[in-house]
Amino acid sequence: MSLSANTLSEQIKSAYYANANAIMIFTTQDIINGGSYKIRNEIDLSIYYFPYTHQFESDSKYYNFFVNTGIGYSHYKEQIKLHYTLPNDIARIDTYAFRLGGGVRFNTDYNLSLILGTSFIYSHLEGSYDYNSINSIKAIKPLLDNFVNNNHDSYTYEITLALKYHYMFGNYKTYVESEISYFDTKESAVIKNNLDSQSSYFNIKGGVISPKLFNTLTLPTKVELYAKDVILSGTIADNLSIKDYYILGSTFHLDISKTNNYFSELYIDFNIAKGNDIEGYNFGIGASF
Repeated sequence: MSLSANTLSEQIKSAYYANANAIMIFTTQDIINGGSYKIRNEIDLSIYYFPYTHQFESDSKYYNFFVNTGIGYSHYKEQIKLHYTLPNDIARIDTYAFRLGGGVRFNTDYNLSLILGTSFIYSHLEGSYDYNSINSIKAIKPLLDNFVNNNHDSYTYEITLALKYHYMFGNYKTYVESEISYFDTKESAVIKNNLDSQSSYFNIKGGVISPKLFNTLTLPTKVELYAKDVILSGTIADNLSIKDYYILGSTFHLDISKTNNYFSELYIDFNIAKGNDIEGYNFGIGASF
């Protein structure tokens, strides 16, 4: 079995498609977090994201505005087998992203809130390709040089709609959340290939937060358990061959209000992701005022 040069060129294009918005899709906007994922047993994806959200005070309890920003980095490595008798070539893409956005949160008297947000995302992608056989150098190097020897900049416009509901069962807070995001990406690279793309992300999440159960280094600690189902569509789903996966996680909420004058809680989160063509984990840490 062998892979043609033209097919490989399309495969590398797919890698660029997939990386443009991977940072925003495989991370959370709530806390500093990073993770590692294995996709189709061929792709290794490592992602790190540093977000910040500021909630503005409002004269009304029924709405408030917010702004959010973040910087992220991802490293993508894919094993490319041109022929079963040849060593694998390796494609790498490093992505640096900056996000700036904002929106409004509408609250009700029934523990239900609706969030509307929009963001602008700038991504800078740098690629490289390891030619591990003389055959690949001769056959595909002329086709791939246009990609891997040029840096790529993309601009993404994101629209997000989220619905959140919570209910108290005694001292336990239960919640259900749903979010949908649409990403429209424009490629600004000075190359002939059009890498514009559209992707969407949908998730539904349910969880429970306990009352204070124990102390961690003298800090009162609550425990949160949650499960999330994620559905991808559009360009990123087509090029990563991932349509659906689930996440199971836990978050420890440490009360640090008596240790400082600024922060009320410290969050430590760990989760695992699993699907037909993906498995991985994510670790995060954050704080609230």
